[in-house]
Amino acid sequence: MDDFLKEFFPKVYRGKQMHLHETDYCKYDNRLLTLDGCGFVWAVAMACESWFTFIWILTFSNLGNPIAYRIYPHLLSHREEREFPPIDMFVTTADPASKPPFITANTVLSLLALDYPADKLACFVSDDCCSSLTYCSLREASEFAKSWVPFSKKYRVQTRAPFRYFTDHDSKVESSSEEFR
Repeated sequence: MDDFLKEFFPKVYRGKQMHLHETDYCKYDNRLLTLDGCGFVWAVAMACESWFTFIWILTFSNLGNPIAYRIYPHLLSHREEREFPPIDMFVTTADPASKPPFITANTVLSLLALDYPADKLACFVSDDCCSSLTYCSLREASEFAKSWVPFSKKYRVQTRAPFRYFTDHDSKVESSSEEFR
């Protein structure tokens, strides 16, 4: 090893000769010795870090220039029903302790009450059958939907979720009917 150091790394060899009682090469702080056989790994690590830096710059450069979306719901009423695409909506359920069935039922009811052609709208509920409470609440929600959906469409209710509709005291019905005030 001394011949190798003397020929290729004379500065390290002189430092070793000055400190003969020490055998730890790391004390000479020569990084070329630590790259011995690891050049490919360092090159791959540098390429990966460069890629992450590039992606980070692309991601955060767009935060200063946000996109503003404009929605024109009045234009949707001018469309014909055949122009609407069919939509399938999936609602998942979980343990009643983590996701109460009341929230799931309100989600299903608000999806069914959307102002969308009924033949192009499908709502699927995925239940893991961990509780009969979820099943019973969704069965009751389906019974309630038979009256809620026609009511919300007839009176053009803006708040589609029944929970929000019955707790909201602002403008519940867009219609000028005195029937439900």
